[in-house]
Amino acid sequence: MDISTRLSESQQGSQMSKRHGKPNPNRVKINRNYSLKEIARLFGSLATVRRWLKAGLRTIDSARPLLVRGMELKQFVRRWRSRNRQRCGPGQMYCLKCRAPRRPSNGEVELIQETENCGRVRGACSTCGTSMSRIVSLRSLDAALGALAATATSAEQRLSDRGFPGLNDYIEEVK
Repeated sequence: MDISTRLSESQQGSQMSKRHGKPNPNRVKINRNYSLKEIARLFGSLATVRRWLKAGLRTIDSARPLLVRGMELKQFVRRWRSRNRQRCGPGQMYCLKCRAPRRPSNGEVELIQETENCGRVRGACSTCGTSMSRIVSLRSLDAALGALAATATSAEQRLSDRGFPGLNDYIEEVK
């Protein structure tokens, strides 16, 4: 294998992890054993794999090279992804500043219909006052809102839907 092939494989592995953002457990083959470098190629960097080892990812034994069973890796990645997941209950929205599901202040929200099937619920956090939003299906709107008082508004117009010309239309006139 020449250097260009090795370089392209390493770049491809790092770009896959950057593109996906979260580790996908479905990329792991359960009937296979993985070395630390192979896990790093699947999910990002060697530092990530070492952090996972300290957090409880089990190896087959302590002999070098360290190997991890595919089934254990897949289960660990599933647990790792779901460890900080917080579901919003009825009448709650996720506050990015508090990093927790919160109720809107005064129990009032604004409902903006984005498409015919979904809408955006906006409100202010009752703890810190930060603007929060939640995308909801209009079918399950009652369950998502709970006991909140909602005022309905229409969605803002898109640039292509507006009747007046855009700011850079003069470019075509000059040509």
